Amino acid sequence: MVLPILKNIHRNFASPLFYLLFVYMAGLVVGLFWHPQALIIFMAISCSLVLGVIAMLKKRPGLSNGALYLGLFLVGVISLAHYLRPDFPSHHIYRWSQNRPLTVEGFLYRPAEYLPQKTRLYVRAQWIIVDRKKYPAAGNILLTIEDDEEKFLVYDRLIFSARLRKPHNFGNPGGFDYVRWLAFQDIYVTGYVSRQQSIIRLGLPERESWLRKIDAFRSTIRELIDSSTPPSTNSFLRGLLLGEQSAIPEEIKESFVRTGTAHVLAISGLNIGIVAAFFYFLFRRLLGFSEFLLLKTNVPKLAAGLSVIPVLFYTLIAGAGVSVQRAFIMTVAYIAALLVNRERDLYHATALAALVIIIIQPPALFGASFQLSFMSVLGIVFLAPKILSLLPQQDYLLQKLEPPWWRKAKHHLLIFMVVTFSAMLATGPLVAYYFSLFSFSGLVANLLIVPLAGFLIVVLGLIGVLLIPFSSFIAGFVFSLSGLLSDISIRIADFLANIPWTSFLIPTPSLTTVFLFYFIILVLFCWKFYGWPKKIILIAATLLVANYFYCLAPLKSPGLFITFIDVGQGDSALIRFPEGKTMLIDGGGFPNGDFDTGKNIVAPFLLGQGILRIDYLVLSHPHPDHFDGLIYLAKNFSIKEFWTNKDKIDDPHFLELEKILAQKKIVVRKLSGASPRLLIQKVNIDVLHPPPAYSGSGKGKDERRNNQSLVIKFAYGNSGVLFSGDIGIEAENMLLKSGKDLSADVLKIAHHGSSTSNSIPFIDSVGPLVAVCSVGFRNSFNLPHPDVIQRFRKKECAFYRTDLDGAITLYIDGKDLRVQCGRHKRPAGEF
Repeated sequence: MVLPILKNIHRNFASPLFYLLFVYMAGLVVGLFWHPQALIIFMAISCSLVLGVIAMLKKRPGLSNGALYLGLFLVGVISLAHYLRPDFPSHHIYRWSQNRPLTVEGFLYRPAEYLPQKTRLYVRAQWIIVDRKKYPAAGNILLTIEDDEEKFLVYDRLIFSARLRKPHNFGNPGGFDYVRWLAFQDIYVTGYVSRQQSIIRLGLPERESWLRKIDAFRSTIRELIDSSTPPSTNSFLRGLLLGEQSAIPEEIKESFVRTGTAHVLAISGLNIGIVAAFFYFLFRRLLGFSEFLLLKTNVPKLAAGLSVIPVLFYTLIAGAGVSVQRAFIMTVAYIAALLVNRERDLYHATALAALVIIIIQPPALFGASFQLSFMSVLGIVFLAPKILSLLPQQDYLLQKLEPPWWRKAKHHLLIFMVVTFSAMLATGPLVAYYFSLFSFSGLVANLLIVPLAGFLIVVLGLIGVLLIPFSSFIAGFVFSLSGLLSDISIRIADFLANIPWTSFLIPTPSLTTVFLFYFIILVLFCWKFYGWPKKIILIAATLLVANYFYCLAPLKSPGLFITFIDVGQGDSALIRFPEGKTMLIDGGGFPNGDFDTGKNIVAPFLLGQGILRIDYLVLSHPHPDHFDGLIYLAKNFSIKEFWTNKDKIDDPHFLELEKILAQKKIVVRKLSGASPRLLIQKVNIDVLHPPPAYSGSGKGKDERRNNQSLVIKFAYGNSGVLFSGDIGIEAENMLLKSGKDLSADVLKIAHHGSSTSNSIPFIDSVGPLVAVCSVGFRNSFNLPHPDVIQRFRKKECAFYRTDLDGAITLYIDGKDLRVQCGRHKRPAGEF
């Protein structure tokens, strides 16, 4: 059974190109986890080359090919070392990044990114200025400035003062690896410049080059788009034409993600492929009017070759970023296949494009855009013809009775639907893995939005770009038409995204699950078209079911699980009760709301745990670092009850949260120290604070609100956990005077470890074995305060903090208490 299958695979992929691709990819995957010494790998590569040469001289092709593949595999292993284990020279900017103010001189080495209310600059450091002395420097800096009005060009020379930091990940299991993402861009240092701080553009640019001229032209396009289209659509049009996806508002991105059309926003192989196809048919039609060309040349090939020019133009206008370069290489590979009469051999063209891309950019293999792009192409090439062959054919006589234009229109519509479905089927498991999303509206949305965005908005926009040197007025008019079509696309996406039950979050599948889904898709089609035995379908289904129960097993473990999620300078904790109910206390939040902790941190963590329903959503008190992240969760998760104190705040984000709760008719319970004891699945819950009539005390509004925080005690068996919110010493004294039982094995430290909380009498009354502090890495408040840390250490209390230990998980079985840290740098503790 296995041998015929292997022969079938070998017959379809028995090309050296596929072997080279798979071997090099395997080396990259191994290199992601294994980081050997470079000298050892170079010696092994040299030995394999010598062995290959000897084998060739002795005419032993099998051995020489094996040596070649071994060498290529080792090259793949070492290719990522430059990014993941860089050997920084003594003057590299990384060695200066100690979170202290520095003055840096350098230049922009790639185009700036313009976001709402801020700008990202990619700076290559040249000098560090300390005490009026200049020291040479090297290396790249990702600099964020709190200003979106100042415009910059590539090779602008800058001098600025900022705190330089080494990037830091949130320490939650399965979270986004921000450090690696930056390292794959050769960036190891970040900085931030506020409006009050100075950033000065120096006189002459670092160099005058064609890249700078293109960037200047892009700036002209940007200004003309902004002046010709309303704010609601100009960011969308800039994203499609200039590759400035960061400028697109989050609500628009969310609509496109939910409808399965997010690929339209990124300049991917689809966008550039549409441009290539449009100009190919345009050139072919125009060239076809010439009898001379029809007689003397191959017009289709000439049209294909000429279509590279607008594709290259679009690539440069779009900023020639990494993803745009990949799309360009893919498109050129398919055009090259047409030129050498291999247009039907799309597998080889796809393999060649992939190999070229990962040789030039090895980290591309691990990016979602690379994987989704190539899986969609493979889906179209492999699945679409087979699906078309399964569709019933219309009777020939009935076809003849229909008008020719109608037959043609139906044929093209059918092909487009099948191609879209094939791409969605091929990318579905990866979309579930990266976005935890499933959309029923994807087929309809793609049928409406892809032609509108690809063939009309982008092509019309490029025509506007070409008209700029001749007439800004006419170009602006064309951009306004593109803006009108952009508004229609946004409205369609928003309408489809808001239809109930057309898209919903799903638990994040494991990589094993993703591979099994692809295996089942492959097996089903190969059984139907290549005669694979039915036993393989049964084996694949059995493996998928077994994997499902394996993933489900940890969720059924008895006991109380509490995880303090690393959300930076804020609070968020997940409580999983012994019989499966869930509670989330707070959702974190960033200053100015420019980073959604609910969407980017808490939701991925919950979905990674298989949680789609939060039975009890709790807000300790209405401060942004506690409630901002709850907005996304309340909107996108199933919520049974919302618990809070009676306090409110006149803040647009808080009002939005209240609006969502009302729209979804979620039960709101306002708790106080007088609320009766609650029992949830054998866990006793006591709300100890605030008193019913208490309106807070302290010097300012913030302090009064902190002192009104809910203080909740959970007791399971012999163990207790006390959540103290952000209460200060005044509220602690009220609790001490109340005579309530504050004793607990675990204390969630109040107010992120502030010295205005966590008094010695309060700590003595609680008597914790474990203290957990939810705090941001190198936060500007210098929390937790050293005095607070010392107070707990004097009590011989184990002190955990999310900034250093990552997510902190407690497991309580009623008798014993175990603590596990997300960063794995600290051993698990038992108490």
